Amino acid sequence: MQENLNLMTRKELLDTQKHMSGEAFMQLQALLNSMPHVKGIESNLDLFLISFDASVISEISYLLESYTWDLAEAYASKVGAGVNTQEDDEKHLNWQVLQEKWGYLEMAADL
Repeated sequence: MQENLNLMTRKELLDTQKHMSGEAFMQLQALLNSMPHVKGIESNLDLFLISFDASVISEISYLLESYTWDLAEAYASKVGAGVNTQEDDEKHLNWQVLQEKWGYLEMAADL
């Protein structure tokens, strides 16, 4: 399956925004207040085209990487102790995928 990393769902952007401040937060808010690139069958599935400049993408990627790293440490402890739940697994995977998408966007923006 081919994926366009410049397109993100409203849910992905809202999740990202939870851990942002300053310019990154404002850029995400402006994007979320705009018309989606593609209207989804429900609001959380609306697709938005990411066209931020490299500095904003880099800031978002860095902040999400920091947050995801902290989550991964707690998750690894649960896995090591054998007490992780399916919810823990899904949460870890969702944040990992989201952080990777922003990381790829950051690499592409630097080209």
